[in-house]
Amino acid sequence: MVKERSLDRTEPLNGYGIYIALIYSINAVFNPNLLNIPWAFQKMGYIVSIVCLGLNGLLSYYLSRLVIEILARVDLIDRLKSEGYTVDKPNICENLFGKREPNHLDSLMQTPMITGLRYDLNQCASVLLGKPIGTLYLLCMIAYFQAELIWYAEVFVDTITRYVPLLQSACSISNLNSYWNLCRVDYWIYLGMFSQAMFFLSMISFKWQKWWQVVLQFLKLALIVLVAITCLELIGDEKNIDNDHYKFEMPTLAHWEDLYKGFQIFFYVFLYQLQLPSIVEHVGNKKRLWTIPFLILCASVGFYLALGLIAPLAIPDVDKLFTQDYRNYSAGMEQAGKPWWTDLIAYAVALSPCMIIASNFPISAISLSNAITSLFYGPGNEETHDKQDYLSLRWLTVTFSIGLTFFFYDLAFILDYVRLVGFFLIPIFIPIMHIAARQIIGTQSPYDAIWAPKWLSLLISVFHGFLVAYILIFRIFEDSHYDLNSDN
Repeated sequence: MVKERSLDRTEPLNGYGIYIALIYSINAVFNPNLLNIPWAFQKMGYIVSIVCLGLNGLLSYYLSRLVIEILARVDLIDRLKSEGYTVDKPNICENLFGKREPNHLDSLMQTPMITGLRYDLNQCASVLLGKPIGTLYLLCMIAYFQAELIWYAEVFVDTITRYVPLLQSACSISNLNSYWNLCRVDYWIYLGMFSQAMFFLSMISFKWQKWWQVVLQFLKLALIVLVAITCLELIGDEKNIDNDHYKFEMPTLAHWEDLYKGFQIFFYVFLYQLQLPSIVEHVGNKKRLWTIPFLILCASVGFYLALGLIAPLAIPDVDKLFTQDYRNYSAGMEQAGKPWWTDLIAYAVALSPCMIIASNFPISAISLSNAITSLFYGPGNEETHDKQDYLSLRWLTVTFSIGLTFFFYDLAFILDYVRLVGFFLIPIFIPIMHIAARQIIGTQSPYDAIWAPKWLSLLISVFHGFLVAYILIFRIFEDSHYDLNSDN
């Protein structure tokens, strides 16, 4: 049952400005998947990687503009319903293939606007396509975000136990066969510390942790700049990352064997659309929201290109998490004679996944708990919802992911499949919701995407449906082939 809200929808939550919202969005985009970019460039080749990077960047920009437009139109639809107007939802055939016909809402000449209420995407799906679809969308969001949070916790704790041991020398729990060992105790101790920090950050509002996010954003950018500078120096001096034996190899231009793996990486490094409603909730002046997707496109493509083009030239065989290649960084000198400052760089880069996750975990946890909250309260914000209720949901969100990480490790096999739900949530379903929103409300708004024809939205949705099937087939075939080889 949806509880009543009391806040006037025209009242904005003045928590921060558009540029702080931009930093939150960039932090959501600059997630740990960016550490896989050099590996993807080396495996797929430079030409294929640049094309995939560019296409996914443009797709992310387009889908983000659609999300902003959907939020404005759903806000108007819900307001008209509260005023007693009848809003007819188009059926699937009308939505996808029918031509829009004028309806009684057009005569009202109401302009869609994003007001003081937050509409999570599962709530948008309920308003546009019905509650069953909205509930299914929410279940998929829970699966996707929980897989992401579990992966974050695993990477954080595994990284810190590798380089800052407590009871045992540096170790990785993924390389141990027995369950009970001192490495696992280190793992549990660090997981406990991590959980306390994430509980705190997930409990406080975005508007109260904005400076935490600002500082971590600059550290993320500093990391990319540091990697670029150190790799360029190695290339210029013709030296290797951990010794003075250098062998330059011309980078691969195109390699198709690992295409589906690399494409997934480039897809995940542009995802922030699910977090967007929670981020923009606290923006006082929402009229310039369109600048967020554009600036994210420019910043992310620029930094990702620098990382992908330079790092593989200096690191002969890039690890999938390329920061692990810095564990023995020596600036091209022999290990015995390397200066002290190389250890500082080595630790700064090798431990950087922890810094990235400390920023991304609370953004994802709060976004998920907000979506679940909307199931009980409907659209609203932190001032309309019962504080105890939404804090309890945030606590449960973090507890579930941390709890699974405590008892199990190396769930990557399962998580890789679960995270494919992201294709359903974003490039498959957002275009369908956008078509439905325009079918119901034909009035233009200042949030409308500049160019969003129905055929393009349908093409994106259908293409990614086939793409998910392609990835699933190859993943299943590869995993079954690996199991057969292991048995033999």
